[in-house]
Amino acid sequence: MKILFSLVLFTIAFLNTAAAQMQMLYGKNHAIFAMIPEKWQLNENKEIPFFLKPERAEVNPMTYMYVLGIDYETTPVAKDWVAANNEYLLKKMPEVKIKSTKVKFSNLKRNGYLTGKYEAVTYAYPNDRKEIILAIECEKTIVSVVLSAKDATEFKKLYKDFKELVKSLRITEAEVDENAE
Repeated sequence: MKILFSLVLFTIAFLNTAAAQMQMLYGKNHAIFAMIPEKWQLNENKEIPFFLKPERAEVNPMTYMYVLGIDYETTPVAKDWVAANNEYLLKKMPEVKIKSTKVKFSNLKRNGYLTGKYEAVTYAYPNDRKEIILAIECEKTIVSVVLSAKDATEFKKLYKDFKELVKSLRITEAEVDENAE
């Protein structure tokens, strides 16, 4: 498996030179391949390795998107993960408005590591900020994809970029030995 993973990494490194917008994120149990949408750029962030900021001057500097994989010992449930996230947020900020959002993505169907289940929720904050979180359920990972914008108008304008990012995702199982050199 380590040889296969090394081969995949080499292939991705080669493809990255050919398509500089493709990125790979990985954790102990997963590998996520994603394309950076046009007019977005990867930014340094220690906690979130795939953190994107818009390149457009007319977009608020506090606007961002990110993809993050969180590994678990057993299969996490996207619906429960979202419910826990909502509960935590409501305790910190009771005035936030939370709405379940129906979205469909053909690339997120069951495929071995993906369970085919995902949940999307939008948040409207008292300061007009609007956010969407998509929680994608995998065998041992929750992949979250987030778009956060300064207000509903900017959110609506950038939502197509969020969908483009999600549609580009390819999520697979990976066995990463973090102690290997």
